[in-house]
Amino acid sequence: MITRDLYNINIEKLKINPDMKPRRNPIHVDFIDDLDKIFEKFGLNEHDHLFNGGNNKVYKNDNFALRISRVKYKLDTEKFNCDKHLDIEQKMRDEEMLRKALKYKLSPRVYIFSNVKINNNIHRYCVMESYTTCLSVFIKRVKFKKVLATPECLYKAEMDIYEDIASQIVDICQRIIDINVVYYDFKPDNIVLNIDETTGKVELNMIDWDSDFCMEELFLKGNEDAVLFLNLCICGYYMYIYCRFNILYKEIQKRYTTEIIEKIIKLIVEYDNEYITIILHYFHTSFNMTFDEAKNFDIDNIDQKDRLIRIIREKMLYCARCLSKNDISNM
Repeated sequence: MITRDLYNINIEKLKINPDMKPRRNPIHVDFIDDLDKIFEKFGLNEHDHLFNGGNNKVYKNDNFALRISRVKYKLDTEKFNCDKHLDIEQKMRDEEMLRKALKYKLSPRVYIFSNVKINNNIHRYCVMESYTTCLSVFIKRVKFKKVLATPECLYKAEMDIYEDIASQIVDICQRIIDINVVYYDFKPDNIVLNIDETTGKVELNMIDWDSDFCMEELFLKGNEDAVLFLNLCICGYYMYIYCRFNILYKEIQKRYTTEIIEKIIKLIVEYDNEYITIILHYFHTSFNMTFDEAKNFDIDNIDQKDRLIRIIREKMLYCARCLSKNDISNM
């Protein structure tokens, strides 16, 4: 079973002209491809399975990355379950946000959006440009050695690479803000990079543009500096906790003031946004919470909210100060 759009993709022409617009089948069960046909078209197989993420199953080879939604289309005989069934309206928003990111060159290129049949279930998938690795793996597995070993390496030392990456992260965050989008889930796992085999030049992009955590927000106007700083702090904290190294500390140090911290606290407290969800999800242990407590946190409960605001104020001031020194070992 193969759709016309998948059938008509010419891989050789695609490699020559990778910026061609993605083919897009409707989010509808009348347009379905078999997994074997997708594998055959893009040179993938089961051994290319990379990982199962929260929302997607991912396959990757040197040229292409296949992302298959873990949720499936609901059968007529089934009652809708948000944990296992595709929300069509939500998926349309997700793909619209991803197309916006593509337009502004903030994401790896996408070649097709369509539907795939696996074990009699139908899932949504997309095929995008491959990437070398994500930033967290790059740091944890000291991939800088591969960069420095390239024949005509542009970088003289490890820190030159990390300073370039940090500069690109700030640029990406700023360009996302410039298109009036708040990207809440700004973490190293969502920052992917490619390495030029000759010069070692590292180029960054962002993945995971699901509209749950990538939104056009009215509060952004006037709070651009706070959003930028908060994203750098979240990303830097994540890198330190999971990679034991925060490459953003100079960028955080450059922007750190008590005024910006107060602006961030006001942003979190006064506006309806996802930052509390993100902060609790990834860093609940720093707030002396179990994962279940964080997951079940009720932002509308005044006592819980006031307690959390007090903790965020203390933690944010301390965390930002420590991040600017690249030392949060005592947190």
